[in-house]
Amino acid sequence: MDSTSFPSPAPSLARRLFTPSLRVAIPVIVALLTAALSLLSLWCSMRFTVHRAHDERRAALLFRLTALESTLEYLLRVGDIEQVRAEIAALGAAPDNRVALVVDDRGVVLAANLAESRGQSIELVWRSLDRAALDQARRTRVGAVHVSPDEQRIVAYHPVLLPPVAHEIRPTRVGALVVEEDLTRLNAQAASDGLQVAMRAIVPLAAGTGVVWLLGGLVLTRRVRRLVTTAQRLADGDLAARSELCGRDELARIGQAFDEMAAQIAQSRQRLEASERRILLLLDSTAEGIYGVDQAGCCAFSNAAAARLLGFERPEQLIGRTLHLLDRRQPDADAASSSLARVHSDSEVMTRANGSLVPVEYWSYPICGESELRSVVTFVDITERKWVEAERQRLYEEAQRAVRARDDFVVIASHELRTPVTALLLQAQSMQRALGREPALDSAGRRLQQIAAHAQRLADLVENLLDVSCLAEGRVELRREAVDLAEVARDIVARSAEQLRRACCPVEVCADEGVVGRWDRLRLEQVVSNLVSNAAKYGAGQPIEVAVGRHQGAAWIEVRDRGIGIPAEAQARIFERFERAASTKHFSGFGLGLWITRQIVLQLGGHISVQSEPGHGTVFRVELPVDTDVERARGRCAAA
Repeated sequence: MDSTSFPSPAPSLARRLFTPSLRVAIPVIVALLTAALSLLSLWCSMRFTVHRAHDERRAALLFRLTALESTLEYLLRVGDIEQVRAEIAALGAAPDNRVALVVDDRGVVLAANLAESRGQSIELVWRSLDRAALDQARRTRVGAVHVSPDEQRIVAYHPVLLPPVAHEIRPTRVGALVVEEDLTRLNAQAASDGLQVAMRAIVPLAAGTGVVWLLGGLVLTRRVRRLVTTAQRLADGDLAARSELCGRDELARIGQAFDEMAAQIAQSRQRLEASERRILLLLDSTAEGIYGVDQAGCCAFSNAAAARLLGFERPEQLIGRTLHLLDRRQPDADAASSSLARVHSDSEVMTRANGSLVPVEYWSYPICGESELRSVVTFVDITERKWVEAERQRLYEEAQRAVRARDDFVVIASHELRTPVTALLLQAQSMQRALGREPALDSAGRRLQQIAAHAQRLADLVENLLDVSCLAEGRVELRREAVDLAEVARDIVARSAEQLRRACCPVEVCADEGVVGRWDRLRLEQVVSNLVSNAAKYGAGQPIEVAVGRHQGAAWIEVRDRGIGIPAEAQARIFERFERAASTKHFSGFGLGLWITRQIVLQLGGHISVQSEPGHGTVFRVELPVDTDVERARGRCAAA
């Protein structure tokens, strides 16, 4: 970070020309304000003088016309029209009078200052006639004096009673005395008087302006110059610069606020420099390589780890390099870095300084907005990880081969064991039937019965091993046919009568009729047999209930016991291979029965669930589709 100066834009020529210093600006502003006030005072004074002169002239004219009214009415009544014309001519002979005339009630000129106007209509004689004002003066018999809009003339309309006609006792006709005066000379004289009045007010104002000019130069400009000097020192990087202005005026407050701002800037710079040192330390201490990409696609900064991972001695050696020199496989990596989305890849290869390749995992984070950087990239060397993954893959493949060899051995051993075990079981059963006819050999019969039971158990274990291998490899072929689920349940209970008798478990079968679907009978019997055997094993001495029914297009069977129950945390794993909820010290078995049951149910397109509480028994429920469409059942099995 540059600690000497703050960059600032150079002022344009227009700003330098039209932004003068306060030593010039303040007097100019005061002078302009003084001139504006002087002009306003001059205009107001002249307007006031002119309006006052107009009011005086209107009052004088109205007084003259009022005095002349009675004279004209008398002369008209006695019929001395020549004297009337003489009075009007004398009135029109005044220096500023333009028009002076008397009109009758029809608008005909009786007397005028111009002889050629007599006997003519007033509209023809005087083009500036305001007919409405004339009619109003005659109607109201009240004189009116008006100043024209351009203030260059004044017009008066005054009513005059005309002599009565022959049949009138009192005069009713009203004429008018009309006078127009020119105000040009009056306006000029009033403007001259207003100018003299305004000049008497402008002289003290100009003197005050000079005093303000001096005060601004001696007091205000000096303090402003000090404030500007301090600001310039601060802009040049001198954070110790202070204006130290005292007082309570606005400039002093600005200076104090400026000093506080300078102190805060100095503190902020110290914190920023400390933060920069911490960030650099953090970047250099991390094990990940980190570098920034500028707008041109070149490396703008790099930490020590990036240089070390790529075989360079110093991070500065990466500055200015383009990404395609670092990334051999991705020459357009700078285009990918400019994407608005983050980029992650664990299959890239970068080139070291010596030309060798190093596999890396990298993350590219774009920087939005106006910035010198376009993205920041972090990467790690994954050479060891690649070796570990390859070794793990090799071990996995070896384990897969070992598992397949084991499964093959289990299948072969099961097939080899099935023949002698089956023969042994048949011989034991044959001897049992033969000894059954000799009551004296009860002891030998019991031993033979035990031999047959163990042989049957060994045969069941061999079958389970075969089923596990077939189900795990998906080699189970279902032979679907119409099967009555209630009939299967009764058959299995009947076949398991000896086992249930030894376990002292009475069984109650409650089955609806007509629960028929297309299933594999042998596999379905295996499911029911496993559930009944499981209930007899863990619910010995307690009754067992087997229920069969149908609901909404699905058949179901439930096997309920009153045994030890299954804890909630073990209910999910009992359907896995070699998983048991009870201890092997008290209950024998491999833990394969429920797993085989679940796999068969899924192959049939169904679902198996369990509900149990420790000490309150267990309920296993199997739901199977009864659709006649086999493919639909298989699809539901795959979805499950």
